[in-house]
Amino acid sequence: MSEIERRTIDELVARYELEPDLRDLYVEGLFDKDVISACLASSKGLGFAIYEIDGVEVPADLVFSNGLTDGNKQRVIVLARELKSMMSCDCSVVCLVDRDLDHWLQELENARYLKWTRFCSIEACFSGEGTIKAILVDFLGSKISNFSEYFNSLIDVLKAIYSLRLADKNLSLGLRWIAFDKYLSRDGNCIKFDLDTYINRLLINNSKLKEFDNFCCSYKQWAAALTGDFRQFFRGHDLVDLLAWSVKPFSGIKPLASALSVERAMVLLAGKSQEVISELQAEIS
Repeated sequence: MSEIERRTIDELVARYELEPDLRDLYVEGLFDKDVISACLASSKGLGFAIYEIDGVEVPADLVFSNGLTDGNKQRVIVLARELKSMMSCDCSVVCLVDRDLDHWLQELENARYLKWTRFCSIEACFSGEGTIKAILVDFLGSKISNFSEYFNSLIDVLKAIYSLRLADKNLSLGLRWIAFDKYLSRDGNCIKFDLDTYINRLLINNSKLKEFDNFCCSYKQWAAALTGDFRQFFRGHDLVDLLAWSVKPFSGIKPLASALSVERAMVLLAGKSQEVISELQAEIS
């Protein structure tokens, strides 16, 4: 398979200098591109061309010199910074990145061409109770008699995992995360998360068990601090993984019990659900 042909930042600068009215949107990856493309196909007046950051040559040394670690999100941020510093005129470019944990740990960078998602991630646009039910019950065939109970437990588990991630960042432990599916179980209509066992195993696997008390203390502080709109405290991939896990214990269609199936259901809803379309439009407008 041939490597993807990438444009250099210099080439993009020349492109926008010549055609400043071009409306281009750069995103972190294929999922973001697909859901926004599906949204725009059902919308009018938001004529963006959408590109994955993999289509741009952003050298690793440039990322590191900007004080960032390597990754798609970081490359999008660097692209926004470079366009701002190199462009002699304004252009209609948006570089969209997920907030992830950043808005709890630091002030978000306010830069021309750089746009942060309103909530933690693009996946937050699919986190309404009705939308989650459409994915899990209508598309993936899960059997849940009281969906509100399930939904509330889903939010609780997402918040717990997010608090763990914040505790790790707060203590600068640099943990290598382990999958949480083995620590999940069904309890009636709800998801049950064996948090204590998960923390213990996570720290043992990272040779950080001596940090147990500090880690638990930091976790509890973050869990208490995370109030308000739950879309501000969950990681998008964690939502996808929890929905994929839920298929089997809730008697859904087992061959569809995968993160890919959940993501493709989200892409479908991005072009069909007016609620989701409105959420996605707000992200890029």
